[in-house]
Amino acid sequence: MPTFFFVQIPLHQGIADSGTGSTYDHRGRTGYATSVQWPYQLSIVETRDAFGRVTAVTARNEAGQLVSPPVASMQHLGMRVSRCDTANGVSTTHTYRGDGDPALPDTSNFGFDRCVLTESSQQGKAIWASKKGYDYYQSQSSMSVIHRNGSTRSHTHDRDPLGRIISSGIVFDAGDGILQTEYDVAYTRNARGDRLSSTGGENPGVYLQSDILPPGDAQRGRYTSWPRGPVQWDANANLTQLPTVGTLYQYLSDTRGRLVSVSNANTGEILAEFRYDGCDRLVQRVLHSNDGRPPSATRFLYDGGVCIHEIDVSSGLPNQSHLVCDGTHLRTITSSGDIVFVHRASSGGDLSYVAPCDASCITDATGTPIEIISSNDAGLPLFFDGDGRPSSTSQSVTGLSWLRPGALWMPSVRLHLHGGGASSPDLGMQVSTTRKKEFKGHVSLLK
Repeated sequence: MPTFFFVQIPLHQGIADSGTGSTYDHRGRTGYATSVQWPYQLSIVETRDAFGRVTAVTARNEAGQLVSPPVASMQHLGMRVSRCDTANGVSTTHTYRGDGDPALPDTSNFGFDRCVLTESSQQGKAIWASKKGYDYYQSQSSMSVIHRNGSTRSHTHDRDPLGRIISSGIVFDAGDGILQTEYDVAYTRNARGDRLSSTGGENPGVYLQSDILPPGDAQRGRYTSWPRGPVQWDANANLTQLPTVGTLYQYLSDTRGRLVSVSNANTGEILAEFRYDGCDRLVQRVLHSNDGRPPSATRFLYDGGVCIHEIDVSSGLPNQSHLVCDGTHLRTITSSGDIVFVHRASSGGDLSYVAPCDASCITDATGTPIEIISSNDAGLPLFFDGDGRPSSTSQSVTGLSWLRPGALWMPSVRLHLHGGGASSPDLGMQVSTTRKKEFKGHVSLLK
């Protein structure tokens, strides 16, 4: 006879008390519910099979009744998710390299047991697809995103014998056979893999590393200058100054390597401030508009290392609530009650790991694709509408900021914030590192 018990996970963030109550049995977690009375109550039931694999995620209404259909239903091959059906009628399938055929057509694919094809459809009509190839050393060499109108956007990576990217490109085919190059960059690297120069891309030019002690930038694998100007670091190897086009960013980190504020060094204006808990999780973000409007403060509540609520501090109500199951982002509800579903490409058996050059499709409550999110070789997010047309140069039009579980994209300061610190897509490297890593979900930039 299995023993059932109840665990209360406090989510005290230093501003207000909130909590998520989770229930477990011998197979794993069976569900959770928020204890805060918001316009909607977030109560979730997780159904697991005898192997502890999640087979269904179902919402529970305020009367305690299960809502049909489930938010998501999963099928598995071994421990890998092979199919996910969401409540808006979208079915997403994952095909893995080791499941039968030696390779997909037109794919030079050596990835062992990697997901090589993700397809989403509604009532038999294709919505989007992500097709990936891997080289002999198991490194991702290509990704093609196929949109609902038949257009294709292809990402390719050439690597050196040590697996480091030396060139990368993005080509768009609208379906008429005319190829449009959207991104093309090439790097020269030293023996450690650090950039020496780049050709093409957004920031072509030379990267310098001084070997003078101090500061010992060459010895510590960081840049003294990059194509936009000199780069500065503090004594703990955290980035303090980065010049970009039109803005000189000034960064301040605490003694644990956590980013606490970003300002414009040219004007002295504070752009953003951040607060953390004892587990190095970001619990509050304050964005300054500097145009006379009051600062916008957001509080983040977590389930382990994954944010499930973004709370507006002024109103106390959620801006967004995220449904994340076993590290997989399934659904987001906004403050206006809008619902969007997230369909991610998989990099392997664990859907919670999403590499920078993977892609996601965002659909609305009717199953219509409204946004495609991918990124370049260094992790800079790229946003497109459901037909593959560029929709934004810096941020998601659907308002999603947690582009990967546990990693927050901050377009105003051009950084990813995560449990391990902060990463810069411009430099293609981690620029601050916390002394303590409690949770998974950090960004792993391709080098």
